[in-house]
Amino acid sequence: MGKPVLGLHACLASFLDGRDASGATPLGATCKLIQDVFGAHFVNHPSPQKGRVALRRPASDEYAMDTPLRSIPDTYETYDEFFNFRLDPVAFGVAGDVTVVATVDESTYQGGSMGANHPIVWSRKLGAKAARVFYCGLGHFASDYSADGPGDHTAAFIKAGIDYVLGSTQ
Repeated sequence: MGKPVLGLHACLASFLDGRDASGATPLGATCKLIQDVFGAHFVNHPSPQKGRVALRRPASDEYAMDTPLRSIPDTYETYDEFFNFRLDPVAFGVAGDVTVVATVDESTYQGGSMGANHPIVWSRKLGAKAARVFYCGLGHFASDYSADGPGDHTAAFIKAGIDYVLGSTQ
């Protein structure tokens, strides 16, 4: 219907075919809803650990995300739960409908299965009405959402996502 959707961290771990509190067991999807909307679905994750996130600054003027993203360095280290996804959202999407905003460097942590370009934050336009969809896979810990968090980077990604889905031009 063209309405915006914002997804945070574990929303892609919905509609799974099993239970695994540790996150280590690969799980399958029980329906295609999450995959169809976000272009990816959770499979598993390694234990929380430090890893390096790389920001890809959107080139398009259409992205209001630029303003909140200015506070995020091009690369930084963070402690998080780095999700592995069933598909790379870029490979799933129609050419040009997915913009990867940040990746996680799998050479800096153990347990990644997505390869060299592991997306962790992305946006896309979905369907004939180009609904704006944004997902941030960072933010497992409460401290990621407070002033005590790691440089407020997760909060900046979320603010960028809100601006994007609402079409803000700040």
